Amino acid sequence: MMFTSFFSNKPDGLGLGLHVCRTIVTSRGGGIRVQNGKTGGAILQCNLPLTGGSKP
Repeated sequence: MMFTSFFSNKPDGLGLGLHVCRTIVTSRGGGIRVQNGKTGGAILQCNLPLTGGSKP
């Protein structure tokens, strides 16, 4: 649900941030991983290839 566009838990949020990030990263051949932090919060890991993927 975190990457669903237009989903926000903020009263005035647009809910596009993570969706846009994922779109950009995957279009470049990368990926995003999210997991719960051991002591709370979340860990967001973004991986991008050194070469390859789509070209702008």
